[in-house]
Amino acid sequence: MSVIAHTSRRFLQFLLLLLGLSLALSPAMAKRAIPKPLAPAVEAGLIYSIPHDNERKGIVRATDDVSGKLLWETAVFEVKIDPNLEKDVQMVFITSLKLDKGPLKAADEKGRKCLIDPKTGKVTQDKN
Repeated sequence: MSVIAHTSRRFLQFLLLLLGLSLALSPAMAKRAIPKPLAPAVEAGLIYSIPHDNERKGIVRATDDVSGKLLWETAVFEVKIDPNLEKDVQMVFITSLKLDKGPLKAADEKGRKCLIDPKTGKVTQDKN
């Protein structure tokens, strides 16, 4: 094999290695899907819902069932994004919302829980 052919082959191997590494480290590989919508909690003509339309805040909304008027919107938590990490792997979403004679109970993917006053939207931490 000639020196030029050997050098060309080594250069091609180097380029393929570089391409493989760039694909492995590509941000597109880390993308995550937004979770499926949660069923709203409904009681006494009010609809409590979780819109997954904000990547940085876990939001709960209360809407009048008849008029569709937004009564309140509360950020249950806020995600602080580290610019040195992929944004999508830092996103956290609310995974459950329950209403059982009293405050709304919400939990997120990290296992954090909170209580929400269904009339005002005021948030307190769940002690359980």
